Amino acid sequence: RDSGYYDFNVDYFRYKMDTLNNIANVEIVINNALRRNADNTVSEVSHKKYWINKVYFLPNFDPQQTIKNRSEYFNTFDTLNYNNFGFIFSGNQNLKPNVLLRSNTVEQGAIYNNTNVNTTLTNMNELRLFRLSNANFYKEKAIDSLLNCTFFLTPSTLQNFSVNFETTNTSGNIGLGGNFN
Repeated sequence: RDSGYYDFNVDYFRYKMDTLNNIANVEIVINNALRRNADNTVSEVSHKKYWINKVYFLPNFDPQQTIKNRSEYFNTFDTLNYNNFGFIFSGNQNLKPNVLLRSNTVEQGAIYNNTNVNTTLTNMNELRLFRLSNANFYKEKAIDSLLNCTFFLTPSTLQNFSVNFETTNTSGNIGLGGNFN
């Protein structure tokens, strides 16, 4: 998957083992991909390489709002193009695009590389600004060897406070205490 084969997975591997005469002979076979044709027949095709087309960042993603009312939620966003990357915001943007770009290793126009995707997600988590981070890829409709990528980033709570009250009764003396964190 680091060489552009986005659709490739372990199901395409087949192993043949011959242990006759106490000599282990292992052959690894990579099967072709199966595709359903328009007439509902299935045919074998070679595995296709994919390139990254566009990369988007959605740093205010709220999965709960998506579940509640998907269409209304996504209609509230606006896209800002910065250095050829898309930044999808709702309301005020509190995060500078350069912060995300410094953490990104997925390059537009480059061949798909799964390691770069995982490195970007790790970098986003190390910022400690996001509670959840996820990458979603979808094929470009016009040219199906191109992938568009959207990084869905759910902000973490940066500040919070709590108030605790405590009552005590020691030897008949009543006490009250509290904490403010």
